Amino acid sequence: MNRPGRLILFWFLILLGSVQLWISLAGQAVFTSLPGEVSRWVFISDPSILVKRAEQHLFTGEIAPAHGLLTSALWNDPFYVPAWIKMAELYDNTGQRDRAVYIARYIHAFSAESALWQWDKALLDYQLDLKDFLAQDLTFIISENPSKRRKALDLAIRIWPDPDQLIDNIGRDALPILFKYCIGKGMLDNAIALWPVVADSNMLKDRDRLRFIDRLWTRDHVRMAAAVWKKYFDSRHLLHNGNFSKPLLNAGFGWRMCKKGRLKGLSWERIKKDGRYCIHFAFLGSHNLNMYHFHQIVPVRSGGRYMLTGTWRSKNVTTDQKPFVEIVGARCRMKPVSSGMISGNQEWGSFKVIFSVPDQCQLVNIRLRRKESLQIDNLIDGDMWLTGMKLKEMSQAVSERVQ
Repeated sequence: MNRPGRLILFWFLILLGSVQLWISLAGQAVFTSLPGEVSRWVFISDPSILVKRAEQHLFTGEIAPAHGLLTSALWNDPFYVPAWIKMAELYDNTGQRDRAVYIARYIHAFSAESALWQWDKALLDYQLDLKDFLAQDLTFIISENPSKRRKALDLAIRIWPDPDQLIDNIGRDALPILFKYCIGKGMLDNAIALWPVVADSNMLKDRDRLRFIDRLWTRDHVRMAAAVWKKYFDSRHLLHNGNFSKPLLNAGFGWRMCKKGRLKGLSWERIKKDGRYCIHFAFLGSHNLNMYHFHQIVPVRSGGRYMLTGTWRSKNVTTDQKPFVEIVGARCRMKPVSSGMISGNQEWGSFKVIFSVPDQCQLVNIRLRRKESLQIDNLIDGDMWLTGMKLKEMSQAVSERVQ
């Protein structure tokens, strides 16, 4: 670049920097000058600065100056939504509700498809009790604006506490998001009402349905939890994934186990051994374990009689207290029923547990158990493998023969 070109560029950059400095000082003036002052730095053609200045006047109760500044802002930009919103609030706060409503409807007429200031429009609609526009705004925010989604969901539930009202007012595209929010907040009645509408939505993932199942059975909605489980996860087996061919779900009516490394003295993994998938438990010889962490909650028939079978193997398992399989009630009283303890060294062999479900029980907890040892040599060591677990309800005739 030649010398004249460099000089032109230099002075252009100087001019540009001066303009930016002027705009910055104008903006700073809004926050540093007193409400009654007229700063020589205020850039009166910038509607955002005029609205900020008007807000200061409104805060101190100076209605006339605020109205003048908002009018100037709208004169400079007739479609600047924040200025219209503040003007509507000004009219509403001074008893001119009709004017405020007219402005709110006008805002929606020219900015219905705009995502900008959607939350501010929703708050104005809420203030003016314009439920039709409010439903549109909240639906849009819930569906399209993650940053304001939580606030919009809270407001929607506050306005329409009845689930049927929520369904009627919030758009169908936003209902799966609302459903997941209700699950997270523990609003189970709302989630149950929403379920028929959102059950097959592609916006719901397996983890969302599993969370719903967990909320249901922990609040004693066992039948519904079992129905959802059978439809979306496993309709063929009473005991899910008994051969461990799939990863553990750690939710719903699937196998649960604490994360690796969380239970001191035990390491576990899902592996394939001797041509079959199984769970390998490696006892590290460092702790006197009280173990009950590997388990599955299973829906059962009250008063029914069941048989649990499985296959296990062990190698060099120590101490007088060794692992065994135990069935207890889940959210009900049931006398524990258990298999015998596994031997210290055992090739693949089977076990069987027969149990009856009390009339008040709808769920049982099937778990691998090991009690603490009272012996001096109580730090359990060795390896164990578990697979091939099945649960069947026994007919009356079979039950009598077994007895």
